Amino acid sequence: MAAKKGMKLKKGLTKEQQQKVLEILDRDGTTILYNKHFKELGLNRRTYNRRRAVSDFKIETGFSRDEWEIAKCKQKIEFFCENCGQQTKTLVDKIRNRKYEEARWVCQSCVLRITANTKGWREANSRAQFIAQNRPEVKAKNRQAQFKRHQEPKMKERYRKIGKELWENQDYRDKQIEIMLKRWREPEYAKKASWNGRSKYQGYYSGIFYQSLVELSFILWKDGKVERYELKPIPYLKEGKIHSYYPDFIIDSTIIEVKGSLKGYYNKPERRELIRIKQKAAEEYCRKTGRSYRIVVKKDIPTEFYKKAKEIHCGKNNQKND
Repeated sequence: MAAKKGMKLKKGLTKEQQQKVLEILDRDGTTILYNKHFKELGLNRRTYNRRRAVSDFKIETGFSRDEWEIAKCKQKIEFFCENCGQQTKTLVDKIRNRKYEEARWVCQSCVLRITANTKGWREANSRAQFIAQNRPEVKAKNRQAQFKRHQEPKMKERYRKIGKELWENQDYRDKQIEIMLKRWREPEYAKKASWNGRSKYQGYYSGIFYQSLVELSFILWKDGKVERYELKPIPYLKEGKIHSYYPDFIIDSTIIEVKGSLKGYYNKPERRELIRIKQKAAEEYCRKTGRSYRIVVKKDIPTEFYKKAKEIHCGKNNQKND
């Protein structure tokens, strides 16, 4: 298209100049023109860029790693990646803004691989993940997604299978038992778990945890000279599966289970059978470990201690309510 009258035509790169640029790139093995190349062309950077735009010539300008100190932020810099050895180019300000010196002269593909192994990056990433995942809207979304996921029959069966395989591993069971015993020794956790339990008669007396008024009356009867059972759980077999039994107390070498009665909750036959199974397993365990086992029921404890237990427990709850 002809230029308008009085308008000066913009000058582009000549064919010879374009050919010279290609020869320089081929000779030095680069993909962009460095600062040192303009002297050979007889042009400065600004003039070359203006003429390149007029000629629609694709070769861009930039800097080499040796020209790092004089490079401008919005210009490109070309270098060989110190990690993979590939030639790469990126914006100068991206290189300058990298926080980790060990990842400064690496390509974009290798940056994450390098920085992810640094302590600073891991700590910063953990903080960011913690903040992001604890936002109310994110927690609600994740909760809903997990709920929906666990409603699928296939997923239920999968997690049931995983859980079964884990609990068949003795090391895993021992580790979980150790974790739970450690948590139950923490008063705050025990208090919270007790509050959410089915019995309202739970608490601490002289640092000993109790789960019923009968247990509290037993502690009073023995003048607090008892300890909560914190040894390894006693395994017992029920319907072909191994379960864990935790008795209530231990005095010296005697393991003690405290019950309201031997009939179990609501006098159900299955509860009576479970008491019998646990008793048999405990007696076998004590025989092997040189201990003894005893079941104490409510009628074995003098009545005055049960009354005192009720007064102590109800008095504590009334003080809390006040």
